[in-house]
Amino acid sequence: MRKSSLIHKLDWQTKRKSNQSDIYTSVDKFGLIENADFILHDGPPYANGSIHFGHALNKILKDFIVRYQKLHGKSVSFVPGWDCHGLPIELTAIDNNFSLLPSEVRKASLKRAEDCMSDQASSFKRLNIHADWNHPYSTLDPTYQATVIRAFCDLHKKGYILREHKPIYWSKTTRSAISDSELEYNPEHESPSLYFLVELSGYRKYPAHAVIWTTTPWTIVANEAVIFNRPYRLMPGDFVEQNKGTGFVHCAPAHGREDFDFARRNGLPLVSYFLAITAQTLLRKTFLL
Repeated sequence: MRKSSLIHKLDWQTKRKSNQSDIYTSVDKFGLIENADFILHDGPPYANGSIHFGHALNKILKDFIVRYQKLHGKSVSFVPGWDCHGLPIELTAIDNNFSLLPSEVRKASLKRAEDCMSDQASSFKRLNIHADWNHPYSTLDPTYQATVIRAFCDLHKKGYILREHKPIYWSKTTRSAISDSELEYNPEHESPSLYFLVELSGYRKYPAHAVIWTTTPWTIVANEAVIFNRPYRLMPGDFVEQNKGTGFVHCAPAHGREDFDFARRNGLPLVSYFLAITAQTLLRKTFLL
């Protein structure tokens, strides 16, 4: 059901009474966090569109908790919030215009987030969700960002923050890193596989080769090692499956988390083979995506 259908089915008389009596503040008497007997943290929605039934279910369940605690005479603090960072907001803000400057992207994303927060807050109020709507928080608020930076600095001072290389998923379309949750795998996709030979140098006095099997042939140029499964000698890797391929796989640390972790444990070179695609690199004879 679309958002319009969801909202229009609400009790508009309740909405009018809510606006007249301002039940979100004057009647509910939401306590400040430092004085509250019960605090409910709001896992915030993304500010990248109108609300849907998932948003409604989330807020209604929280509303049950807030009302229950108030019926027991407790001072409750429930501050609603919004997550205003991330690729989804940027994509809806720029509308596939990837030629924008970073400053223009940030400006468009800010406008998009503010519009969505206003729209979602209005919809949640129509659902009669009891929350401190006069004092919401958002991740784009400078005070919120300063708090996050201070917390990060505290973790760094205590030695919990390390700076290391790691492989990431990269979107050629958005020219941005993407998280695991943003990946969508096609269950019908079939990965190409390839068998190839790797010469074993210094193996007695006769030429010898290892028959390697890989489902990512485009990563062979980044190869740093050949991995065997136990109980074979050389470099054993538990993620090598003996019932697939040849039992030998090549290791490209720059192209996968398992290979990267394996290389780091065994002291292999951690070389980045990423090359930004620009007008200059496209003119080269070879380049990597």
